[in-house]
Amino acid sequence: MGGFTLGKIFGIPIQVRFSFLLLLGLFLLWHGLGGALLLLALFASVLLHELGHALVARRLRVEILGIDLNFFGGAAKLARMPESPRHEIAIAVAGPLVSFALALGAFALFKATGVRPVAQLATLNLVLGLFNLLPALPMDGGRILRALLARKLGRLRATEIAVKVARIAAVGLAVLGLVAGNLFLVALAVMLWVMAGVELRAAQLWSFARQMGFAPAGGEGEVEVLDRDLRPVGERGEDPFANHPLGGLGLRGFGLRRVVVRGPDGRVFIQEEPIRW
Repeated sequence: MGGFTLGKIFGIPIQVRFSFLLLLGLFLLWHGLGGALLLLALFASVLLHELGHALVARRLRVEILGIDLNFFGGAAKLARMPESPRHEIAIAVAGPLVSFALALGAFALFKATGVRPVAQLATLNLVLGLFNLLPALPMDGGRILRALLARKLGRLRATEIAVKVARIAAVGLAVLGLVAGNLFLVALAVMLWVMAGVELRAAQLWSFARQMGFAPAGGEGEVEVLDRDLRPVGERGEDPFANHPLGGLGLRGFGLRRVVVRGPDGRVFIQEEPIRW
């Protein structure tokens, strides 16, 4: 689903998807202005959560293409995978730490003012931080699990295990949503299943690139993904995830996918393969 650029924070583009506006409209319809304002405050918290990821990633020299805000929350878009499990853990942990700090700050403000919506915001940030620590890719806890496993099993095998855990969690969420009559949980379960598949395909690509000699044994981070015009991803103004295999949730381009990879030595390899979800 399309969207628009809200602006930039620390030079990072903030993209608002139309699905978020749909969610905002539903909250306004069902819960009135108060509910919509609380949702906006929550998404401001989500934005800060994702900024935590983005700023730590930038500190570790991982390019940030932008931050998406959508129906299900937000995502910081990294141009490449972190260079090491230690870096992946540092980037993953940053978001929940921001959420816990916001929860603590909101709780302190509630104690000082007694304003109930502030207490609700504190609770929502606490839930946001804890939920993201579930060990299911692509959530933060799943990335931490993968990084811990990758130290001994390698990134691809670690991703495969983390994806299995994610899909078990997705089935659990779907069952819970059906029993409780909560369609949002069911939709979240579907997206979690699909996103786990995207993570697996990305890991398979980096593994393949390394086997083809585009990167040394421990250097997935030195492999650069290009778009169809052989330009580095993120260089052009259009959505950099439209045509390459690290793409987000748009489910674009079913059929054949063109993978373009350039290694540290400048060599380019182009492969066409069927997309499997």
